[in-house]
Amino acid sequence: MKKIYRKVLTAGMALALALGTIGCGQAAPAQGKEEEAPIAGGWQAAEDGTITEELQALFDKAMEKMVGVDYTPVELLETQVVAGTNYKFLCETQVVAPGAKVQKAIVIIYEDLEGNAEVLDIEVMEDSGEEALDGGWQAAEDGTITEELQALFDKAMEKMVGVDYTPVELLETQIVAGTNYKFLCESQVVAPDAPVQMAVVTIYEDLEGNAEVLDIEMMEGSGEGALLGGWQAVEDGTITEELQEIFDKAAEGLVGVNYTPIELLETQIVAGTNYRFLCESRVVAPNAETKQVIVTVYRDLNGNASITDVADAE
Repeated sequence: MKKIYRKVLTAGMALALALGTIGCGQAAPAQGKEEEAPIAGGWQAAEDGTITEELQALFDKAMEKMVGVDYTPVELLETQVVAGTNYKFLCETQVVAPGAKVQKAIVIIYEDLEGNAEVLDIEVMEDSGEEALDGGWQAAEDGTITEELQALFDKAMEKMVGVDYTPVELLETQIVAGTNYKFLCESQVVAPDAPVQMAVVTIYEDLEGNAEVLDIEMMEGSGEGALLGGWQAVEDGTITEELQEIFDKAAEGLVGVNYTPIELLETQIVAGTNYRFLCESRVVAPNAETKQVIVTVYRDLNGNASITDVADAE
C-alpha cells in the first residue's frame, strides 16, 4: 500500500492557527528576481541551516515529551509562516537501546505566536535503513483490532456524522508526543443501499488519552462516487459570503502575505470540515508578483477556523 506521510494537526494546533481577515502584516521585500522568490506562507529554503542556540532551544522544547528515541538536529532545511512558524529539520535519530543504529529523519516543528512548540511530523529518510524506527511510521506486528484499539477508534469518531467507519486492521503506528494510528477501514455513507468502500483513517492519541481524526483517504479502486470523509470536488466553487467569512477567520493571524480565495476546489468532513481553496497570493512588498497557491482551511464543530497548509498550485 502506498505510504502516506502527512502533517500532524493536533487540536491545539487547530485552535492556535486562529483565523481572520485576508489583509496581513508587513514583510521584508523579496530579494533577487521576483520570479525566483519563495512565497510567504509556503515553504522557504533556509539561507543558513546552522543550528543556533535559539533553534536548539526551540527543538528541545518541542521534543521534551518525546520518549524512546533521541533526535539531534544537524541542519535547518526550510521554514514556513502559518500564524506562527513551521521548521523543517534534518536530524540524526537513534532509538534508546544498546546497539541501535543512527538514522536520518526529517522533523517538522511548529512554533505558535506565543512561543509554544510541538512536533508535527517525523519522517525517516528512505535511504536511512530498512528497520522501523520510533518516531517514524512502523508497520504493526499484529493488525488485530483489540478492544483497546476499538475504544480509541470510537472515541476519535464520536463526532463524525454521515458515514460509518469500521476498522478492520491496524496498519501502522507513529510516536509523535503521543501516538498516530493508521487504520484500514470499511466505510459506508449512512443512506439506503450505499456501497461499502475502503479507506485509510489516521487517528492521533495525545499523552492524556484524547483522540482525534487527522486524515481520511479513500483507497484507489474503492469506487468512483464521492464519499463523506474523503476529499470531494465541489459542484460550484464560487466564493460565497459564508466561505469568504470562513477564509477570513482562518487568515487573521497570517502575516507577510495577502491571500485572495478565487475558487473552492474540494471539501472533506473530518469531525469538522476541511476546505481546499485556490487563491491568489501576494507578498506584502512593493512590486511583488501575484502567484497562485492552494490553501487548506480547517473549520471545527464550534466554528473555529485555521489554515493547515499552503502549497504552490501545480
